[in-house]
Amino acid sequence: MRKMTIVLLLLIFTLGQSASAQVDNTAIITFLHRYFNLISLGQYASAYNTLQTEQTFYDYVAGFENTDSLQPYFGTVQSDGNDLRVPMTLVSFQHDNSIQTFFGCIFLRAEASGYSIIGNNFRDMGFTSQISIFSVGTALDNLNCYGQASLFPNEAT
Repeated sequence: MRKMTIVLLLLIFTLGQSASAQVDNTAIITFLHRYFNLISLGQYASAYNTLQTEQTFYDYVAGFENTDSLQPYFGTVQSDGNDLRVPMTLVSFQHDNSIQTFFGCIFLRAEASGYSIIGNNFRDMGFTSQISIFSVGTALDNLNCYGQASLFPNEAT
């Protein structure tokens, strides 16, 4: 009887751990929307506080000096058990009415108080006009953030 109790306790403990290891897609995407919205609103200090970076605050803000607003498009959250990665396309609307488009993955870490951004592998795609939502969706569906870098549709090879 005692062995059966120990086995049941181990089973309950194991099931509880695997349930807590599940990824909360909604919370992560909500966190990222909030982050990019803070940048669009010029609330750089609040956005910067979500980062784990060695970049200075002044260099961070300088990176957005020409940015008017940001439009992120997110894929499905991916995890290898160590960190979280989200495939995304980021369209940056500039003060001079030009557009920059970035594609890649943003890296996050789950923390007791929520999430923090720990890096990214964005590439400037060189697109100067609005990209199609179909192209964005296709690219995000096919990007493995833990595998080889993918090309965005219509990118020259």
